[in-house]
Amino acid sequence: MNKLEIRDLRTDRSPRRPDMTRLSVELAYPEWWSRPDRIWFEIPAGLEAQASRSGNAWMIAVLPLAVTLGVPLAVDLPVDPQLAANVEKLMRIWSGWYPDLKPVPLHASGTPKSPGAEPTKTGAFFSGGIDSFYTVLRAGEVGDEPIDDLVFVHGFDVALSNLQAYDRIVDKISMVAAELDKQLVNVATNLRETRFREASWTDIAFGCLLAGAGLTLENRYRRLVIASGLPPHHLRPHASHPDTDPLFSTSHTIFRHYEPEADRIPKLEFLRDFPLAMDNIRVCYESAKGDNCGRCLKCVIAMAMLEIIGEFGNSAAFPGDRLDLDLIRQTYISQGVNSFRTIQEAAKEHGRQDIVEAVEEAFQRTERLDRWLRLGWIRRARSRFQANPWARRGTRWFRPFAWRLGRALNRVMPW
Repeated sequence: MNKLEIRDLRTDRSPRRPDMTRLSVELAYPEWWSRPDRIWFEIPAGLEAQASRSGNAWMIAVLPLAVTLGVPLAVDLPVDPQLAANVEKLMRIWSGWYPDLKPVPLHASGTPKSPGAEPTKTGAFFSGGIDSFYTVLRAGEVGDEPIDDLVFVHGFDVALSNLQAYDRIVDKISMVAAELDKQLVNVATNLRETRFREASWTDIAFGCLLAGAGLTLENRYRRLVIASGLPPHHLRPHASHPDTDPLFSTSHTIFRHYEPEADRIPKLEFLRDFPLAMDNIRVCYESAKGDNCGRCLKCVIAMAMLEIIGEFGNSAAFPGDRLDLDLIRQTYISQGVNSFRTIQEAAKEHGRQDIVEAVEEAFQRTERLDRWLRLGWIRRARSRFQANPWARRGTRWFRPFAWRLGRALNRVMPW
């Protein structure tokens, strides 16, 4: 069986949480030695009547893995014709961005029945970050179609096992939703605990995971909004991109990539008028408690931007009244180079030469550390053996190790 196969859709009460309903399918892999996985999305039990019974969510969610493995994707469920056509376009875009990823054949077992009444709700994926706060609040300010639901996906940036962080984040987002008169819709998935990890998270995977989570409730949503994370002058191939996010759409559910023209500092200048956002921003993926650790790369970037616009001391999301510039100087810039260059440019415009110099010191320090911290041999090995699928998969085996080491290095290192 040289294909990736989705089959056996089930709907059950979640064994994790009694207030959730689990939609699951069996994912059978092409290799004879790989046992099938049971992949699932969980939705609030009160929304079970609006859950999708089609293959749309599963096709888009599993697509990055099929393309990564280079095998056909077979969905033993009906798939919307418009989504199938969009997926073909999406794979061609990926192939243009990443020449080693080729389009794969798709097979589905027919066309889904009409949902009857058209879905009416608008949902926005919401993590509590700068981009998602900006999307929800900006849409209300400029007269866009109002957002009804804030969709939080557990298993996206917070591990399923980290219930402490999940509970704290959900409590905070529930308060935000209530203040904004929105409904919070919790979704959970185990995709990142399966071989889905083999697909590149930042290159192609995370946008499809969000799309799959949203399409499990395609009978509820007429529109789903993904916040833009990249401004136009820094656009690059990415798992969430203004050219690809609309291709997650079906005949009944439209995906929108929101406001790609805004950079994060203008977004923060917009949010400064909303204390609810300034006090509850969550940018950190490192903290085990669901708050901002204040020492990882993403926290340092956000804190530096807040300091530049004079709002650091006015935000309860981070401790202190003024940013300690040693946090910038001691940061190893393993990623986010464009963000630090943006910080330098904005600091010059705002007369903060001290921040300009601190960022420059961080770049110089990073260059020194790069000589022995970078695992460039992994990238070289992958590029050298691209033509050999076995070698290609073998080098991917090292990626979880490299990823964990990289995350450790992303913290500020005070030495």
